[in-house]
Order: sequence, then structure tokens, then C-alpha cells
Amino acid sequence: LGLAARLLLKMPTGRFDLGAGSGAPDVSFVVQAEWGHRFMTWYGQVGVIALGRSPQLAAILRPTSFTWAIGLELNVAAPWSIIAQFHGHTAFHSGWAHPTMKSSPIGFQVGTKLRLGPIELCVTMGQDPLALDPSADLTLVAAIKARIPPRKNRAR
Repeated sequence: LGLAARLLLKMPTGRFDLGAGSGAPDVSFVVQAEWGHRFMTWYGQVGVIALGRSPQLAAILRPTSFTWAIGLELNVAAPWSIIAQFHGHTAFHSGWAHPTMKSSPIGFQVGTKLRLGPIELCVTMGQDPLALDPSADLTLVAAIKARIPPRKNRAR
């Protein structure tokens, strides 16, 4: 059983003037709990997202959103895992009429994680199974994490 607090920073990859995002960074604070048995680890997390709001989107973009996730990690070999996760958050927009933007999205991700000492490299592909908009087809997520202090080796 483990419990961790995480602070996440999402740097903008799109530009508002090109119609590809807000152009502002987002910050999240989440609390994650996990429970592992043999080669499986179940985890869940809840938290809050502070949305970076550009002046152009301030009228329709909420300042914060609640976020959650549940997932399973299968440890295939000592440094390598396969992960699957459902996650979502409350709607980012208020006063928005488009059906795909006013509801809370649900995401499903499948990917892999490689642990190299205190560093974790993770790559996943994600899909919103409830999305009606073809622009939200697939998302590629890559993450680099470092454990401080490094994980101690456990006897198996």
C-alpha cells in the first residue's frame, strides 16, 4: 500500500492564434494511492487542475477542474510494466453549447513504463470513448518521472 502527492505541470503545446489550445500552462495537484500484489498494482488518484486561462478564453474556460483516475499496472519484468488506465475530469468549459465540449471527458489509456533506477519513462496512447468529435481520436502521452528518494529494492 502506498500514498503519494504529485504536482504536475502541463506546458502548452498549441497556440491560441492557430486554434490549437489556450497557449497557457496548467498545474495539477493530485493524491494517488496504490496497492500491489505480486505482479499487479492497482492505483487511483483524485486531484484538482488549475487551468491556465488566456484572456481570449477566460469567458468560457473554468479556472479549475476536478480530476480522477483508476488504473492497473502489470509488471512483466523487473524494470518493465504494461499499464491501462481510465481517467476523467469535470468539464473545462462553462457556458459552452457544443455537445463534445460541455460534458466531462472520459479517457482510456494503454501504454508501457520502463524503470531505470530512480527514473521512470512512460509512453501511453489515449482515447476518449465518449467523444463524438473526430479531432479527439488518439492522444500520445510521454512522461519522465524521478523518485525522490529513490525506490529501495524489495525482496520478492
